Amino acid sequence: MRKTCRVLEQVAGLRLSPGGLALAAKRTADRVQTSFDDLVTEVRAAAAVFVDETSWYVGAPGPWPWTFTTADTTVDHVGRSRARRVVLDILGPTFAGVLVSDCLASYEDLP
Repeated sequence: MRKTCRVLEQVAGLRLSPGGLALAAKRTADRVQTSFDDLVTEVRAAAAVFVDETSWYVGAPGPWPWTFTTADTTVDHVGRSRARRVVLDILGPTFAGVLVSDCLASYEDLP
């Protein structure tokens, strides 16, 4: 947060405290949650979903960005796991479409 605050001040002249930036990020997340949920609903209803995940080194290994894409919609999710639980959480237990992936073990034996 401190680095981001420094960059915002240098680039845009915007002065924020780390706490103020964290609060703004939380408020933004709260406001877009419904839109995100709507996109997840669209992905779950799709005939086909293309999914991929990759590692993301942010100071240390750990975060995993996931992308779920249909012909019309993309849902991005960043989590701490590369496990099948992420696929189930996003697509839900009743996903009836075709899942297109790179055959990582996380995608095997899904309902």
